[in-house]
Amino acid sequence: MIEDLAALVILKKGSDRSDEPVATLLQGSLPEGITPRMLMSAAQDKTTIRKIDKWLAIVLPGAPGEWVAWVFDKVPGVTDLPKIAEKVTELTRIVLGALGNPEQAQFSGKVASVVSMTLDRVSGSQKRGAASVNQIIADAIVEAGLGALAAVGNLDGKKVKAFRFSDQRLATLSDELAHFCISRSGDDAVHQDIDAEDMSDLSLDAGLLADMAGTERLTIDLPSRRESGLAMLIFGSATSKDASAELVALRRIAQLCEGRKPAKSMRKRMIRGGAMISAAALIVWLSMPAQLRVSAAATAEPREAVALALPAGAFLDSVDVRVGDVVAQGDVIATFHAPDLEENRAAYVLELAIEEVSAQSALAENNYAGYQLAQQKMAAARDNLARIDARIASLRLTAPTGGRLVRVVGAEVTGRYLQLGETIAVVQPEASFNVALTVSRVDAPLVAPGQTGEVWFRGVAGRIWGLSTQTPVALEINPQTGAETLIVRGRIMDEDQQKLFSGLAGFAKIDAGEAVRAKVLGRYALEYLRTKAWIWFGLSF
Repeated sequence: MIEDLAALVILKKGSDRSDEPVATLLQGSLPEGITPRMLMSAAQDKTTIRKIDKWLAIVLPGAPGEWVAWVFDKVPGVTDLPKIAEKVTELTRIVLGALGNPEQAQFSGKVASVVSMTLDRVSGSQKRGAASVNQIIADAIVEAGLGALAAVGNLDGKKVKAFRFSDQRLATLSDELAHFCISRSGDDAVHQDIDAEDMSDLSLDAGLLADMAGTERLTIDLPSRRESGLAMLIFGSATSKDASAELVALRRIAQLCEGRKPAKSMRKRMIRGGAMISAAALIVWLSMPAQLRVSAAATAEPREAVALALPAGAFLDSVDVRVGDVVAQGDVIATFHAPDLEENRAAYVLELAIEEVSAQSALAENNYAGYQLAQQKMAAARDNLARIDARIASLRLTAPTGGRLVRVVGAEVTGRYLQLGETIAVVQPEASFNVALTVSRVDAPLVAPGQTGEVWFRGVAGRIWGLSTQTPVALEINPQTGAETLIVRGRIMDEDQQKLFSGLAGFAKIDAGEAVRAKVLGRYALEYLRTKAWIWFGLSF
């Protein structure tokens, strides 16, 4: 139960009843929700046990006008409370004795002897380091009759430090004893009495150590591996005596005598150390090489496309498709009519009819020459009529190849006039795309053909396409606005491009080699400083 201690507090009444009690924190910290006033309300002339929410508080009278409050993280069963109260009473006397209240430290039997002896020697010693305190405890254990030989050290994780012995005979076994403590420690504290004659699997090593030390019994008292504390091995301990209470008292004395810094100072040291480690890690991280990537705005373009142009100036009658439709070769795209062509056709039809009449008249008059001339004119009229019909038929535009329509003239206004050669539709035979990348002037020198990267398009969730640059950076000028942009064109390398379409916009990252991570992250700021340094001071770097 002692390992569940959350706080150990000395309480004093305030000068006035309404004043807040004076609380001196000796160990741990008060849990949130528990105040000194709440603990003081339990202060009486006898030991008081109270359950406060999920915590257990035991308040005992100390020096005149003072009380000692023990707050535990766990509330035990009702049957365990008397035993816990007895142990806390003994520990309270130990604490008060260590704090300079010897009149309160009334002990009996071996506990009184070993505790009194340890406190007297520690208070009279100028050295209170871990090694000195461990030697005092080891000697006191033997002199108080708790065992014939004792070894005491500090177990911290997988290391045993400041091992001290009551008899130098044990010094020859120091390595074996340290290894034994480490192997026996676990997630929970260990307290066990083992006979030298016990040769079971679990006790064989302990029995051998007891036999090597020339004793018949070994008592093991180890802290959990999660918490540093005293590791005590007592050889020749009395078989009829359970020394757990005495060892808990010694462990608590060692904690009080170690002179540890308050938890707040420890937190500051940990924060300072963590900050230094983080700063060192940041410096190392910034000095490591990293991928240099250039960002660019991206626009999807068809890799291959076939344009369908108007063969003659004509008026729009209808548009049968929309952008994104898939068409087969020969499917109707749009229909037009040209009044001038229709008028010419009517003239040729009339001319052909007149020449047919002329030929019949010449034949009736036996005018063979006139008949031949009429036949020639009729042939010419038929040729002209065929050409006119072909041009009129061409105004019914059909798909030159199968594929997806990436551009179609608007159908919202029928009857408008379109010029000769104007693009009516663009057909993309395969779903394969290039990408136009707009780069900044700072990044332009880093981009070259053959580099790889990836591109992400708006509206196409959860997908990124690989790309490869195909051209060097080129300056393009918008003829309408005069705006200048630096463009590099690349090819989308992934096979599945069905979700893409011409004009789809997004962003691209182009791999442009490696550099120190600090330069990669700060290259825009560095470029700005380089520019200003050259402009203002004529410096270049």
